[in-house]
Amino acid sequence: MSVHAKHNEIPGSPPVTSGRLMLDQIDSAIRAALGEPTNQRRGEALLRIAQSIDIADIPAAIAILAKRPEPQVHYSLIQPLLGRWAQADVKAALDYALALPASTRRAVALRIVTSHWAPSDWEYVAGWISRLPAGREKGQLLSSVIGTMAGHDPQRTMAFLDSLGPIPSRREFDVILLSRWAEADPAAAAAAAIKLAPNNDWILSSIAGQWASRDPEAAVAWARSLRESGQTRAVARQLCDSLAGANPELASEFALSLPSGETRNLAVSAVAQQLAQADLKRAIGWVQQVTDIQAKGAALQRVGRQWAESDPQSAAAYASTLEPGQAKNEFMSWVASEWAVSEPNAALGWAEGLPKGQAHNQAVEKIVDSWVSTEPDAAARFVQNQPAGESQTMMIGSVARQWASTDPAAAGAWASQLPDGTVRNNALATVASQWAERSPQGAGTFVAALPPSEAQDRAANAVLSSWVRSDPQSAAIWAGSFPEGNGRNQAVQNVMSWWAGRDPASASAWLQDMPVGAGRDAGITSYVSALARNDPATAALWAESTSDEQQRQLNLQRVVFFWLSVDEQAARSWVEKSSLPDPEKKRLLGVPGN
Repeated sequence: MSVHAKHNEIPGSPPVTSGRLMLDQIDSAIRAALGEPTNQRRGEALLRIAQSIDIADIPAAIAILAKRPEPQVHYSLIQPLLGRWAQADVKAALDYALALPASTRRAVALRIVTSHWAPSDWEYVAGWISRLPAGREKGQLLSSVIGTMAGHDPQRTMAFLDSLGPIPSRREFDVILLSRWAEADPAAAAAAAIKLAPNNDWILSSIAGQWASRDPEAAVAWARSLRESGQTRAVARQLCDSLAGANPELASEFALSLPSGETRNLAVSAVAQQLAQADLKRAIGWVQQVTDIQAKGAALQRVGRQWAESDPQSAAAYASTLEPGQAKNEFMSWVASEWAVSEPNAALGWAEGLPKGQAHNQAVEKIVDSWVSTEPDAAARFVQNQPAGESQTMMIGSVARQWASTDPAAAGAWASQLPDGTVRNNALATVASQWAERSPQGAGTFVAALPPSEAQDRAANAVLSSWVRSDPQSAAIWAGSFPEGNGRNQAVQNVMSWWAGRDPASASAWLQDMPVGAGRDAGITSYVSALARNDPATAALWAESTSDEQQRQLNLQRVVFFWLSVDEQAARSWVEKSSLPDPEKKRLLGVPGN
């Protein structure tokens, strides 16, 4: 193969400034390059060396360089040399790469060579790849070379892939081919895509986008020719995304010309979104003219929040003209949420004037969500004065959660004075959980000051759920300090459920020091459940130490059930020697006669 001067430089590389470098000068040049003060300058100096070596000397130079230990020499010097070699003589460069032992270096060398061959080497490269044995290396090289092939001649590339027969990752190669094909000829790529990748929404959408930038009318005509399907939806949305900025009239006409349904909704929403990014007022005007209720609702999802943020009063006025339904409710929620950020009282006055129902409730709830971040005490007073029911319950939960994230003490004081009942219990648990994320000790002090009740138990477990993840030892000590009773038992059990599964040794040491009784039994039950699958022998020893006889038998049964499934012989031996009643032994071991 002839060698041309153009192969002496690689586009994008630093220019050659030192002329031809002889082989006996390479070592000294590398020493000088590696002596540069920064990594960037060392890399640039090495790359200049690679550009200064004559192509005829590249094989000998690579043989010299391959003996050097510096990693930077390999990726800043040898790799560029391989690329130049492949452009000049792909056969010789491939022979070199194939002779390397199986390694990351060989894989990189092959990838470089197969990505730098010249168009005139097509037949050789295609034939060489087709003769490779099936396997990971062939697949990697195909991924490397298909893009280059497709950039030169996509039709020949498609024929080449067909000639390989069934191969792994064919879909991946088709996507590479079609993506490159669409850069030069989106119409031909689209026709091929329908054949090669009819169910690949991404590639069809990509082709639509590229086509729209070159010939929007032709792209729209193609999209209209597709049957109503998943591909139509993806293509329509991408076309509208691409067209709305440069040609909004065509994008609008295309979107509104589609039949009613999901495809039209997606296309209309895409146009609305693109218009809003350039001119919100124009986008709003366009959306208002859409007559299809479902499509209008989809478009409002794209522009509603921006509209509500920029002009909540006009957005609120428009909301009242919408047909009742989900789209209207969602739009009103956005108006309420955005308006409340700047003018909570005005937003609240508007929401309170809405007819009672779902839209009213959602709007008020959104206002409270925003209001509590700026005036939590005012929002809390408002919520507390609302009629009891599902909406008030949700708003109390929102206030408790958001207020506790910034001022848990104030939120806790407010939640404590709520009327007794489930709503108060939930609010206290929410405050305790939020508080524990910032300060588990502070949250623990707050919960300990609550009167013994279901509310205290729930709040305590909320604290433990957070505390045990950061400091299980301290969480366990706190749980163990509770007064005897169901609350203490539940707290110990919850801590042990998490702790035993992650650090069974530490959990076991703490459990060992607990006094015998219901609290310890609760911890044992959780510990046994956590260990029964992976360490049934240890779990069995703990189960036997349960003080309550009924709970003891239940724990033993749980262990044996899992033990039999992993080591039947050991499980049977243990059961026969255990203190379980004979009828229970027979039942567990499946012996007839019990």
